[in-house]
Amino acid sequence: GNQPHTHREKNGGTMSHHARPGAEGAVQGAGSLPALVEVLADQEERRTLHGHFVRPILTGPAGRVELERLLDKDRKVLVTGVAGVGKSTLMQYIAHNWGCDKLWTEKFDYVYKVSFKTYLLDGCTSQITTAVNNLRQPEARLKAFIAYYLWLAALRQGNVKKEVRDYMEDIVLGDRTLLLVDGYDEVRHYEGNAEFSALSAVLMSQPYFILTTRPNTMRESIRNRFDAAVDNEGLDGKGIEKFITLHGEGGTGIKQFLNDNPDVKKVCSVPVNAAMVCLLHKELSCKGHVTVVDLYTNMLTILARRFYTKANNSEETPGKTEDDLYLISCGTFCNHSEMKVLRALALGILERDEGLIFEAGTPGQRTPHTIHGAIGFTGMKLSPSAVYGVGILKMETLGEDHQYSFIQLSFQEYLAAYELKERALCALRANKKVTEESERLARMRGERKYAMVLQFLAGLVDAEVRGAVHEK
Repeated sequence: GNQPHTHREKNGGTMSHHARPGAEGAVQGAGSLPALVEVLADQEERRTLHGHFVRPILTGPAGRVELERLLDKDRKVLVTGVAGVGKSTLMQYIAHNWGCDKLWTEKFDYVYKVSFKTYLLDGCTSQITTAVNNLRQPEARLKAFIAYYLWLAALRQGNVKKEVRDYMEDIVLGDRTLLLVDGYDEVRHYEGNAEFSALSAVLMSQPYFILTTRPNTMRESIRNRFDAAVDNEGLDGKGIEKFITLHGEGGTGIKQFLNDNPDVKKVCSVPVNAAMVCLLHKELSCKGHVTVVDLYTNMLTILARRFYTKANNSEETPGKTEDDLYLISCGTFCNHSEMKVLRALALGILERDEGLIFEAGTPGQRTPHTIHGAIGFTGMKLSPSAVYGVGILKMETLGEDHQYSFIQLSFQEYLAAYELKERALCALRANKKVTEESERLARMRGERKYAMVLQFLAGLVDAEVRGAVHEK
């Protein structure tokens, strides 16, 4: 997160405000600029777009919930929402507004924003184990978890001035502290793990916290321990209009594009999709009816073009031929070697329910849940740096043991769907493993995590059929 925590401390009877330098602009920018736009936008565009945030719609059992009233009666709140809807951004927005004296300033002296994805890192779990062994206090687990997150954020910014244990000493828990914990869905497969259960128990014992997750990723027994649950529905009609006005050159032409393509307009309630429309509407407007699959295909095409442009200008990376560039312009770049690895990786880690991707793998490994393994699985002769260079993965850790994730879950789901389509087509053409692929799809229909993957798959198959008919 761009602002992992801010806090207020009493100092000589007065209240002094402490926040990292530049946190205000960073948090505001994070709300307006989803990850894929950060990848694409140059520095001038970032300065133009920073500072704009469009509030999502929050709803509970009784209807719409205003953010300012979220903690009026409830202390422990669960926020659910689909991938890309802005759950993490909402948490950053809360932390930022509190730090600027605009939200809950009389209620809390300390606010800590952390991400559960941090728990997946070996360094985090080892710090928690060390803290528990040394301090023998139940809250040591939670303090070590928060401290490691703060230390890692400082490390990424090149601003490490103290050790994890020093951060632990500064952390204050209690009735005047609010915890903002993001991404329970990233660690849901740890629910049966004893150490994670112990950490969760300490978290659930805290007086005030807000936790985010995707829908249907939490056991009912855990969900029932919250005072309230609200759904982040993303942008409503007015929110979409405000978003495209702020980020799409005043909305010129975009409103008409959305009116002409209602399927695309529907998914613009998710800010990451609205951001893509702002970037791509001119290119897509000349193509007639546009689908959500078209949106993602063109977005990934732009990322691929950027990658190949960099490759052609690099002495270390071989450039691409005219045939390569022609394939990109035709939108079939997903069949390039780097994209084949990413496709296999996207499906492999989704099937294993893993949030982070390790670079390393055992020699000769051919299982697509690490970068080396996916390279071996596809038979491509590539380096991990070539796969990372496409721009669809982001690095989560520093140091020798690199770990990555996709820039957005929706991009992972699109690539997983593309991989499923190609495997099914190969099975049909060779008349082999047809039953195996059919059974795989049947199993996926019963699992919530594949819902968007199957929607993308349906769109990709439809596009394939339309293309075949057009060629005939």
